[in-house]
Parts: sequence; structure tokens; C-alpha cells
Amino acid sequence: MNRIQYNKELKKILNTIDTNNKPLLFLHMCCAPCSSYVINYLKDYFIIIGIYSNSNIDSYNEFIKRENEILKLKNILKSPSEIIELSYNHNEFLECIKGLEQDIEFGERCKTCIKYRLKKSIEYAIKRINNDLNYYNDIWFTTTLTTSTHKDALYINNIIIELLLNTNIKALLSDFKKDNGNLLSIQLSKKYNLYRQEYCGCEFSKRIN
Repeated sequence: MNRIQYNKELKKILNTIDTNNKPLLFLHMCCAPCSSYVINYLKDYFIIIGIYSNSNIDSYNEFIKRENEILKLKNILKSPSEIIELSYNHNEFLECIKGLEQDIEFGERCKTCIKYRLKKSIEYAIKRINNDLNYYNDIWFTTTLTTSTHKDALYINNIIIELLLNTNIKALLSDFKKDNGNLLSIQLSKKYNLYRQEYCGCEFSKRIN
């Protein structure tokens, strides 16, 4: 079975967008390096609200360090229009992945982590729309996670579709690592002097499997 070519489908969507009347995009941002490419790619098509929802990160100091790099990137690129920090709650994350601590990297623990972070982000987006953004008729959601060569775009996109069921938010499906997206994110990180972390986030991702 051929995998969906998300990068080609994304280009088709972007070609239909009226850039004089940009839709709204909620963007889950995992880190500044991955976000650098994605924001550069999408900022001409959408009004972007970034969501920093990453309670998986193993310490509050590291959480803030990565968030500061995202804020630095926002100042450089003049996008997103906002960065929303969702509260750091590592204990809640640990409870969410309880029993999977010894799982291999990129296994069920990582899948559970991704779903947890995306669910928090989408819950915020829904609440925000209901509160003060209900005048937008065209609203989308995506994540920077698919920029990483270690992340499964098929799984991530299927989770986004599942979480957006029965909402008025559209899934902007992606595989941002394609078309040299991952390489460009590395180059942009060097250009903007961004901190590139050496592990995904949780304490378990530091292990060598």
C-alpha cells in the first residue's frame, strides 16, 4: 500500500488559499528548530497562533529554555502572531505514559506522548475559538512534529484527524520532513543561532536503546 504523500496534498491546499484573506492556523510547536522551517513555509498563507504544549519535557528549566527559543524565532520571523504557553505539568505527562516507561524509543510511549500533547493543543484551540475567534470561518490545525525524521507522519496525521472529529477545525495534514524540510530546518537553526536540543524531551528519550 502506498503511503499518502502529505507534502503534495499540502501544496494543493496552499494553492487554493486566498492570501489576501488568510485563514487561521493553530500550530502546535514542539521546538524552535522544527518550527523554523514550518513557519517560514506557512506564514504567507495563514494567520498563525503557536501553541507550546510540551509537558513531556523532563525539567521546567529545559521547558523554559525551549520556549525562549520559540519566542526568539517569533521575533525573527514576525510570526506566529501569538505564542500560547500551555501550563507545564510533567507529573500529568508521567501519569499519562505510566507503564510505558521502559518502552523503546519511537514505540507506544512516544505515540501516547504525541497524542497527549496534540489533545491539549486542540482543546485549547476549541476553547479559544469559542471565546473570541468565532468570527473566523476557515480554521486549521497542524503540528511541527512531522519535521523530525524520527516522527511518523502517518500516525501523527491520523491522531489529528481523530481529535478534530466533530469540530469546525480542519486538519492541515503534513510531512514537513519531505522536500528537504528537515535539512532546511537544520540550516535555518544555524542561521538564526537556535538551540538544538540533543533529545526529544522526556527523561526516557535520553536513554540509548
